[in-house]
Amino acid sequence: MHVLSRLFVIVLAVMGAGLAIAGGWLISLGGSWYYFLLGLVWLIAAVAMWRGRTAGGWLVIAAAVLTVPWAIWEAGLAFWPLFTRLMVPIAVAGVAALFMPTLADGQGKKPFYGLAALALVLFVLGFVFTFQPHGVVQRTAEIPTYVPATGDNT
Repeated sequence: MHVLSRLFVIVLAVMGAGLAIAGGWLISLGGSWYYFLLGLVWLIAAVAMWRGRTAGGWLVIAAAVLTVPWAIWEAGLAFWPLFTRLMVPIAVAGVAALFMPTLADGQGKKPFYGLAALALVLFVLGFVFTFQPHGVVQRTAEIPTYVPATGDNT
């Protein structure tokens, strides 16, 4: 389990770096700061988790919790926009909570295992709701279309 925990921390650091880099680019285009900040938090959490500090696990969990109000602010209460914004942070928080006791030599296992179970329940509920009707997703912007010229081009 310790090897899997270390592998998760490496993956978390790579995801954090990717989000921070892509989030910085998004900011330069006038977009949301969320992805950049989440990337930084995941990078900091990965370093803390690698060092066996429970603060790393708590950072990942806090980031997932704080993602909820941001997602509602940005997307409203529509299911599909919320689903896409919440499922990954919930899954990452659940895995971080699952592996944190291994990385921290078992200190304070119960809260982490309980939070991992909660994340699993939320993830499964989100997945189950994907099979329920949520209305038709409508295009909100006019997208120019290309119409090829007719006639003989020989």
